[in-house]
Amino acid sequence: MGEINGDFDNYVTSYPLYMQEFGHYLDSRVWGPLFSFAVGIPSAISAGSSDYLSTAPYSTHHYYWTEKRANRKAADYFGKYHNVDWFNDTFVYRNNNHTYEEVYPAYMY
Repeated sequence: MGEINGDFDNYVTSYPLYMQEFGHYLDSRVWGPLFSFAVGIPSAISAGSSDYLSTAPYSTHHYYWTEKRANRKAADYFGKYHNVDWFNDTFVYRNNNHTYEEVYPAYMY
């Protein structure tokens, strides 16, 4: 990831982290001024205290409610407006192909 070259929509939908962060943005529109306290701070605490899992390609933070909520919002939004299939589209993560749902769980687990 780095400088965006070419079509912005294609670039964003190629990197699920951007979509996931957009999910946080969508959530901030729901929570308004309370977002930082209700979602942002708990998410930061979770990220700082997370552990990597030996059976999955990510950390316990990916299961935290704030992250799963952002992932659901991203999956719904990008599925509706950009034809992203959160369960079947794949991307390379740690040298292997994974679905978005495997690395950014929204509905499972």
